[in-house]
Amino acid sequence: MIINFDMIIDSLPSFLVPLVGLFFPAITILFLFFYTQNDEIL
Repeated sequence: MIINFDMIIDSLPSFLVPLVGLFFPAITILFLFFYTQNDEIL
């Protein structure tokens, strides 16, 4: 089976955009949560 790299490269944005859209807000929310927790402890 021959893998067509052009199709994979063309389909990468359709995979990366939802992943970034899901993980980036989650990471920022976790970062802000721990940041505020540390401020309260200090």
